[in-house]
Amino acid sequence: MLDRVRFFLQHSINDLRVNRQRTLFALLCIAAGVAAIVSLQTLAVMISGTLTGNLQENNRGDVQLMPLPDALGESSETLQAGVDDGVLTELTTSFMGQQFEQYFLSEDGQDELRAWFEANYPGQVDVTFHQLLADPMSLFVGGGRGSSVTNPQTGTAANQLMPLVIDVDVYPFYSEVRTQQGQTLAEAITQTTDIILSENVAADLDVSVGDTVLISRADEPFTVVGVVDTSAEVKDPGVDIFLALFGYYYLDQSAMSLFEDVETMYSTLYVRLDNAEPEQINAINASFREQFPYLETTTTEDLRLNYSSLSDAIDQLVTVMGLVALLIGSIGIINTMQVIVRRRTVEVAVLKTIGLQANEVTILFLVEAFIMGVVGSVLGVLLGWVAVFGIRGAAETVLATSLDFRFALEPVVNGLLVGTVITTVFGFLPTLSAGQVRPAVVLRPTDDIVPRAGRWRVLLALVVTMALLIVIAQTILNNITLAVAVIVGASFAVALLYGVLNLMVWLVGRFFPSLGVVDLKISLRQMLAGRSRAAITLLALVIGVFSLSLITLFAQSISNLLEYAFDEAAGGNTIVMVQDESQLDDVLTILDGNEAITEYRTLRSFTTQFESLEEGGTVLSLDEIDARMADAPSGGMMALLGSGSEAGDFRSVETLSMMLGSIDAVEIENVADHDMRRGRALTPADEGQPVMVVQENDLFTAAGVDVGDRLTFTLNESDETITLEVVGIQASSLVNSGFENASYAPVSAFNGRAPDTINVITRADSEALADLRRDMAAVPGTFIFETTFLVDLVTGLIDTFTAFPSMVAALGLIVGGVVIANSVALTTMERRREIAVMKAIGLHRERVLGMILLENGVLGLIGGLIGVGIGLVWLSILTTMLALTSAVIPFGTAFLLMLLCVAVALIAAMTTAWTASGEKPLNVLRYE
Repeated sequence: MLDRVRFFLQHSINDLRVNRQRTLFALLCIAAGVAAIVSLQTLAVMISGTLTGNLQENNRGDVQLMPLPDALGESSETLQAGVDDGVLTELTTSFMGQQFEQYFLSEDGQDELRAWFEANYPGQVDVTFHQLLADPMSLFVGGGRGSSVTNPQTGTAANQLMPLVIDVDVYPFYSEVRTQQGQTLAEAITQTTDIILSENVAADLDVSVGDTVLISRADEPFTVVGVVDTSAEVKDPGVDIFLALFGYYYLDQSAMSLFEDVETMYSTLYVRLDNAEPEQINAINASFREQFPYLETTTTEDLRLNYSSLSDAIDQLVTVMGLVALLIGSIGIINTMQVIVRRRTVEVAVLKTIGLQANEVTILFLVEAFIMGVVGSVLGVLLGWVAVFGIRGAAETVLATSLDFRFALEPVVNGLLVGTVITTVFGFLPTLSAGQVRPAVVLRPTDDIVPRAGRWRVLLALVVTMALLIVIAQTILNNITLAVAVIVGASFAVALLYGVLNLMVWLVGRFFPSLGVVDLKISLRQMLAGRSRAAITLLALVIGVFSLSLITLFAQSISNLLEYAFDEAAGGNTIVMVQDESQLDDVLTILDGNEAITEYRTLRSFTTQFESLEEGGTVLSLDEIDARMADAPSGGMMALLGSGSEAGDFRSVETLSMMLGSIDAVEIENVADHDMRRGRALTPADEGQPVMVVQENDLFTAAGVDVGDRLTFTLNESDETITLEVVGIQASSLVNSGFENASYAPVSAFNGRAPDTINVITRADSEALADLRRDMAAVPGTFIFETTFLVDLVTGLIDTFTAFPSMVAALGLIVGGVVIANSVALTTMERRREIAVMKAIGLHRERVLGMILLENGVLGLIGGLIGVGIGLVWLSILTTMLALTSAVIPFGTAFLLMLLCVAVALIAAMTTAWTASGEKPLNVLRYE
């Protein structure tokens, strides 16, 4: 027995050494996949270590306090109790025509909380805060107090910034924030007008310590006294993402006196407990929550659990993605083992002649695959450690913080075990036929005779392979049902894709026009002759490019959608926000006198409260409408969102009131064209008439709103009402019209009532915006908002959150490139005699190489068309379902991705075909 094992090992090692070129490419395929697993899992360990390294510092205290989130109004009653107690303050804001209630801690509330802690835990508790200059929604759109900082020397402005108004003598409780000049916050900020900028803001404004900057709606200029690393304040990736994207600045609480009409309110309080153990913190937290149920608390233990869940999710994701990359690399193993079996039929016949049985021959090749798996996995571990330094930049972009390299044993063990098992499993399938080689091959040797393994053998091998893959998936997913579903589903998908690719290769090889080019015709014939291997090779390429293209195309389409929404649909690229009607004439005069303004239109919006619906003279109450909506069949968006109180009932008067929470008063001659589903658009005859147009949606349909109905609203949260008749229902669209509401009526229908907001949508040259800002500064209270800011915001978020999956997809594409290189190397080794004959009859090296590159370039094109094409089809279907314009589909990006696919195929082919095309014909023909 031991002699047999020794023979298998020695023979396999010797064969791998003799066939070192084939071995090398097989090892690269294994190493590329294992490197993906090791690098991604090591990155997950680094992320976990960074998040959980200092929980008190990340939580900015032992306990963090803030008002309960009010998702869909579920906490309204509880939060209102906090307002009644004086602990919270309520603020109504409007965004994109919709009203939102936001809750913050009031000044009296902060005093009450401090008093409660002192009364119950005297001398044990310290409290500090983040004070607000404006509500977060206005900061989000760039129009809030303090959200913009300008360099007066250059006129450059940084927008959508987060002002962090703090007590510099106390904040932060744990660790300290130091400027790049080496000072703490308290040491740097000594005057009311001192400001510390984050590094990205200072770079955008091109300012340094000692320079003066202007803050929007502040009475005095501020002096830059320090610059901090952008990551200094980024503690929670989910919460602090906007700080990382757009930047922030520090002010002392005394600076609040320099801003006009500031209501004292706090977003968050941070609590430090002296020498408190986790049990004591939890007990204090429970007592506090009982006393103040409208406040949400986050303890260090809560943070630890959150980070643990996040780390587990990241670890599972990267492990699955790494496993996919390894499975892609295993395609190269299949190719390699097929070639090994084909070229060693004589050797196998000799071995069987001297007494080896069929199963022993199979074991021999299986041992060889096992050894390749071990060696390739070890190489992959080393490459994985190198790769982690390259890919951690994507993770640092998502987390907005630096990640220190950490050695972890688990990724190494996983990489070695999974790499070895996967290689052995996939190397087993091609070796089945090796055991069926007949000894008679010795008498009539040929490389082309490879017997079939037999249906039952192949079926049994497939079952064993599937079972092993399910076991591996189950250890990763910890869910046997999900593991079975994933492996079985993926297997069927791969089999289907392989069939499609095989068919595509056959169609291209048979019917693609050669255009009289002999080299192209020969390349197509060669591709057709080896279409099975070509299809397997394309499988690896398609999976990689499909993942990358899906992420890239969807990200780019969202960016295109926003640009369309805020430019084409809205009719402009700049919004001038006017404080009240008395200033509008001055604003319009400035716009008329600016030659850079090519067009503009005024949009007035009224905050409304939906009261009743009148159908054919019958007035329905809110309760009757609510009952009607509850009984309506769920469809469209409501079917996606779910229905019923447990899943969130979107078919309710509350949701309908939110949709009708703001109505635009428009000048009829400036109304944009819309596709009308029923009724008509506004006409000049509607001037002075109480009519309106609404947008078709599931809520209106469920409520029974139709043309001819009359809707009654209360205006401006007063007792004043207005009744408008629906004369038209326009087609629904995900993109409405930039800052417009879905419902609108003529200006004259409001009988001179003052609107809540006035926006002038303009189209201006970007070069003229600085002059426009300077001119508008003469009109107090106006604010200029560039729609590109919002586009940049969402695009920045998309880029941030797609950086990591894009990096993982790129790893898959790289592994696919390695598989192509392996396939080309094996193909050229098999075709050495053919290449030598071509060179012997006079073909130059460049022409031979050109034919090989042409063949693989066509394969790359097929892979690009399928991989990118699937992403484009999905995107087109989604665009059609959401009634979006085809302009949002990034066809240019799709074309570049196809070129990338071709480039990967050509580069991979070049790396392996160059040497083969340069061999001397006599050397090849002598030994082949």
